[in-house]
This record gives sequence, C-alpha cells and structure tokens, in this order.
Amino acid sequence: MVTSLQVILFVLLVLVGFMYVIIFLFNDAFSVSNWGPFFQEGAIGYNSIIGMDAGFVLAVAALVTMFFGFELIPQFASEAEYPRNKYWKLMVGGIFFVILFDSLICLAESGMGSIDPHMTTFEYISGLYESNGMVSAVFAEAYVGEWLKWAIAIANFCCMGCCLIGFWMGAARILYSMGKSGSLPSFFAKTNKHGMPSAGNYFMLLMVFILTVIAVSGDSWINATFSLMALGVGFTYLGVSMSFLKLRKIMPDAERPWTAPGGRITGIIAVISALFMAAMMVYTVVKSAIDGDPTMLIMVIVFFTVIGAIRYLLKKDEKNHPERYAQDIEKQITMEE
Repeated sequence: MVTSLQVILFVLLVLVGFMYVIIFLFNDAFSVSNWGPFFQEGAIGYNSIIGMDAGFVLAVAALVTMFFGFELIPQFASEAEYPRNKYWKLMVGGIFFVILFDSLICLAESGMGSIDPHMTTFEYISGLYESNGMVSAVFAEAYVGEWLKWAIAIANFCCMGCCLIGFWMGAARILYSMGKSGSLPSFFAKTNKHGMPSAGNYFMLLMVFILTVIAVSGDSWINATFSLMALGVGFTYLGVSMSFLKLRKIMPDAERPWTAPGGRITGIIAVISALFMAAMMVYTVVKSAIDGDPTMLIMVIVFFTVIGAIRYLLKKDEKNHPERYAQDIEKQITMEE
C-alpha cells in the first residue's frame, strides 16, 4: 500500500513538473537573457538576500549531498523482487533523472521575467526564497493562470509526501539491517506483525518530531539544519568510500554481491569527491560562526557530541554483550547475500 502511494505521488509530481516546464519555456515571459550572468556569486560569494555564502562551488558541494534518493534502495531491496546485481541501474538512473528533472525546472524558472520591473529575475527569485515563496507557483499565477498555480502546489505536496515516506521507510530499513547484521543492538532487527521494522519506525517518528520543531523555530535553524545534514552526508560518503578502498585491499578475493565499475579508480574518485563536499561544508559552518552566527557551529558540536556518546555506549555494550554484534566482516557480507 505504501509503495503504491509512493508511485502515485511520484507520477503526479513528474507529470506536473514536466508540464509546467514546457509551458514556461514557450511562454512570452521566458527569455534566455534572464539567465545571465549565469554564476551570480562566482565560485564562493556572499548573497545578501538569503544572508549566507552561496556561489557555484558551494552549491555543488551542498546540493550534491542533498540528493536523497539512495535511501530508497534498502526499502526496495527489502520489499521488491529484483536482482541485486542490477541495483546499480536504479542508482545511476536515479542520478541522471534528478539531474535532468531539476535542471529543466531551474532553467525554466530562472528564464521567466521578473514580475517586479525594478528587480532582475535573479533578485526577484532570491527575494521569493527569502520569504519562503513558491517560485514556480508565483510565476504560474502571474503569467499562466490560477489553475497551474494550484497544480504546482499539489505537486509540491506530492514531493513532500514522497520525501517523508522515502526518508521514513528507507531509514527504518537501514536501522533494521544494521540491527540484523550486528552493527546496532538486536532490538532494531525486530519487526511488527506486518513485517515492518518496529524500533526503526519509532526512532524515525522521534526524528520527524525533532525536525518539525526545528522547522518552526526560524530560518536560521532551518539553514543550519540543512548545512548540518550536508556535512553529515559528506562525512558519511567519505567513510563509505574509504571503507570500500580498505576492503578491496585487505579482502581482494572476498565474494561480493556486486562490484563498482572501475574498481579502485572509482573508489579514489569517490574519496576525493567526498573530501571536497565535507571541506566545503566545514568552511560554511566555520565562516558562519566567524561572521557572527554561531547557530550552525552549535548544532554541529551538539550533533557530533550526541553521536560520539551513542557510539561510546554501543562499543561498551558490544564489549559486555559481544553476541549482539557481528565480529566477522565476511560473515556480514554473507548475511547480506
């Protein structure tokens, strides 16, 4: 049922997205001249409208970490009958689809003429972001009609629904797998009568409550949370990439359910990319604190302190109850097969 709902929401989102992109591109208010200058803040520059550093380099580092599509893989792997050696097609296909879909939307919106004649399109769109305005819906109402505005609003709710379900179900499945393999205490591997992770679902309910409180606490907290997530994802990518290289070195002949194309070269590229993302987000946090806004730095300190405390308690529990945790890496790989 949940999967069917995800499919319906996704199809509605994609249909409305491509529809309004086509409408915008052929609208009289659209002009490619509105795109220039293409890199408004250069590589790394301060945007006074949104009140934080922006620029192409930071955008690449931050927005790549915000690609939350891989969290659907564990849900898909647990609930669908699909060959494991073909999972990479889902990942690569998802990346290219997001690049195409998001790029078309950004180009269509940024090509529309500013509704305020005293502002450029860039200034007008930045102002809408500052006031949490829905850019596409505002342009749709002004240049097309009310019907498109409401269609876009409904599509945005579909997008939020897809994100919520994807995050929730994917994260719950990851916690379940970690509990099953011994990376987390065994109670995370428990399921309810419907076969769904019970402890993982309760944990995600708590996380959604915390994020809701943060969301209503003001823009500075939302921006800080965004940067914190990007930083966490960057470090996670770095750890996974380095682990990949280490396992290829110390266990070159281990049987694996699938292999990354390119072998170690792919791993090295992944490590360099992850280092770049993590470094840029560390720069953002430190620069924000130096400029007088310590919100991000405070959240980073609290977050990593909590993570460190949890890790310490898990290691202590592992020492006292080793039967709850996997000791053999090859055993974990076999279990995953």
